[in-house]
Amino acid sequence: MNTAPPLSVVVTVGSRCDPLPQLVRDIRRGFADRRHEIIIVISSDNRDTSDELDLLEQMDVRVLDLPARFGDAARLREGVRMAQHDLLLLLPSYHQIEPASLPDVVAALDTADLAVCARTKAGDRWINRLRSAGFRGLGRLAGSQFDDFGCLVRAGRREVLETVTLQDNQVNYLGTLAEFAGFTVLQVELPRTRADHDRPAHGPRRYFEGVLDALSVSFLVRFLTKPFRLFGAVGAALILAGLLMAVVLVVQRFAGVGLADRPALLLAVLLIVLGLQIASVGLIAEIVLFTRLPKGSTYRVKHIHSQPQTRRDAVADEAPQTRKLSSAEGVR
Repeated sequence: MNTAPPLSVVVTVGSRCDPLPQLVRDIRRGFADRRHEIIIVISSDNRDTSDELDLLEQMDVRVLDLPARFGDAARLREGVRMAQHDLLLLLPSYHQIEPASLPDVVAALDTADLAVCARTKAGDRWINRLRSAGFRGLGRLAGSQFDDFGCLVRAGRREVLETVTLQDNQVNYLGTLAEFAGFTVLQVELPRTRADHDRPAHGPRRYFEGVLDALSVSFLVRFLTKPFRLFGAVGAALILAGLLMAVVLVVQRFAGVGLADRPALLLAVLLIVLGLQIASVGLIAEIVLFTRLPKGSTYRVKHIHSQPQTRRDAVADEAPQTRKLSSAEGVR
């Protein structure tokens, strides 16, 4: 009998979905020698699942049927809340990697708090490679080193999912946000399924939304606690451009060139005013963060290696050292 810790498998059903009973069989085949539970979070208005739900009930699978169609983050939160064990395997409702490789993702938790999967690109079409390279470049803007933001196969400890705050469109960047929160994140490269190779591409709208999500995560990771560095830099650049243009116009005016009918004067004034407004937004954001953000809310104490006995007794009486922002305070 395997003595490994029990595992909770959370499957979130989205627009792409393989037959759920077969998906459950493949998962159980990979963890046949390990105690586990399977939780499927579904929105019944998303697709007709009445026959599948009857089969899943007979297979002793816990199904959470949301009353309306929610985003991926909402389904993930509810699945984690229902899970009984501390080790979690998070899966989409279709195969992205070979089912036999799922235990390798969980095994990575021996040395990490969260394991994210990257699919091998062998045999992938050039357009897919180009698209993946584009999203990988956007991830680099946030300081992330992960290669496959489209892969939703992840394994993690409950603490990670309870600490990191996700908005509905940020599930793909769970690894980046967890790394920003101070958790150890490991990338595992595993073989991609043939069926995933052959799936049709998403529509242009989905990819456009993905670009916006990547930019928002990059902003949160880099400038959540120092927004004036971004807005101040942009504002300063616009003000400098406007001042330089104004200086040139003034010099030309002394040289005898009139200013009354020159649009460049209006453009110079516009750049200066716009730069001041953008810099003011950053300054106001800094003031809000300084006055409203609790100290230590964007980091966590990973481990205290040694301390005097009196200090250990005091720490035991204090609040938990892992903190997170409430929804009113912002997103990590």
